[in-house]
Amino acid sequence: MFRYGRLLPILAFLLLTFRCELTLAQGVAIPGGVCKPVSQRTLDVGCWIMADDQVGQLTKSEVFWHLDSYSTRDAAQADKGPRSTVIEALGKVWLMTI
Repeated sequence: MFRYGRLLPILAFLLLTFRCELTLAQGVAIPGGVCKPVSQRTLDVGCWIMADDQVGQLTKSEVFWHLDSYSTRDAAQADKGPRSTVIEALGKVWLMTI
């Protein structure tokens, strides 16, 4: 006779394992996980720090993040302000501004 009391812990373990695999595959930070500089990347999937630029002190409690795509890095650099950073990712050049 099959015992349902043993099925619940096994099912919970399998669901937790599956959820952790999904989280890692999506590149989402998980407890104990650490984002590393992109220069240390050895896998496509993960959490990578692509820029670490100072944007100054934010004085308002509500701020907005703007993301613009450019055809060249020079064009993005020309529009870069004091609260912006330029990165290249996914085959594009991005200007990220707070």
